[in-house]
Amino acid sequence: AAEEVELAKQIERGDKAAAPTLRKLLAERSAEPSTVITALHTLDELGVLSPGDVQPFLSHTDAAVRVHALQLADRWFARGEGRELLEAALTAVKAEQNARVLIQFALSLGEAHDTRAFAVLARLARERLDVRWMDAAVLSSLSGRGADMLAGLLREPGNSAKFLPPLAQSIAACRDETELARALKLLTYAPPETQSVVLNGLAKGRKNAPRKPLADKSARATLSEFATNSVADVSRSARALTDTFVVTSVDDEPSAPPSAGGVEHVSDETFRKFIAALSGPRDLKRGHDLYAHSCATCHRRRQTDHRFGPALLGPPGQAGQSPPHDSLSTSARL
Repeated sequence: AAEEVELAKQIERGDKAAAPTLRKLLAERSAEPSTVITALHTLDELGVLSPGDVQPFLSHTDAAVRVHALQLADRWFARGEGRELLEAALTAVKAEQNARVLIQFALSLGEAHDTRAFAVLARLARERLDVRWMDAAVLSSLSGRGADMLAGLLREPGNSAKFLPPLAQSIAACRDETELARALKLLTYAPPETQSVVLNGLAKGRKNAPRKPLADKSARATLSEFATNSVADVSRSARALTDTFVVTSVDDEPSAPPSAGGVEHVSDETFRKFIAALSGPRDLKRGHDLYAHSCATCHRRRQTDHRFGPALLGPPGQAGQSPPHDSLSTSARL
């Protein structure tokens, strides 16, 4: 009893001399889980907690002890003195079945700069989304590595389908064009249903973003390709993402200044040349490429889904009709 009183006084004073007694408590195999948790946190408050103090409790029989041990351990996961501690955590997670502890593993392993820890996060996204809040825990641990996670899940999806929308949303919400461009490039190799889902997620992630041009030229080109995809869901989702950006020229050449009246008119001679060209030989592939890279940003294929410029096919049911004169002038200007 006297020893306990002295320990309490030392802790109250913040005396680090209490550490040996606290470690003695941790060494007792019969120690109650609450005693272990209290001793660990007290060592931490005294500023004397070490990786060696925490490591044995990452595989403790009590789930609450494992959770607290992980919470105290993850500060060392990216540091040299925590190498053995991280190894112990990576071993422990393989056998872990408790949902609450798995959530903590997802939160704590995000602190590690280790490919194996990232692989565990990907595995949890593939296999353990049945655990409530697992998606949020994994997302919170990505720290700018959303495109890396997307690459892994596209390569080996497992049961990660419902994780893709929030993952895409988080990638776009970071406002990092490099990550966005990479995500779009990765998506070109995915099946249409996945493309649509991820594009929708990217659009949602940019919902409240400041409207400005998409500077990355390759990203603009890829997005334009998606906007003209033959699968309706893919093109619709791509247009939703396109709508979150301010339209800009797809090339780097400066555009001609507008006329004094604000509208650049096409002469009758130029208009007749355009009309005459319609009777010439058609190259569908070249037309598709030109449309994707030069027209799709502003012009859609149908009257019901155009954005800024007039639809290229005219009113519904009248595809192939010549556009009105002022529409053609607008098209030429854009």
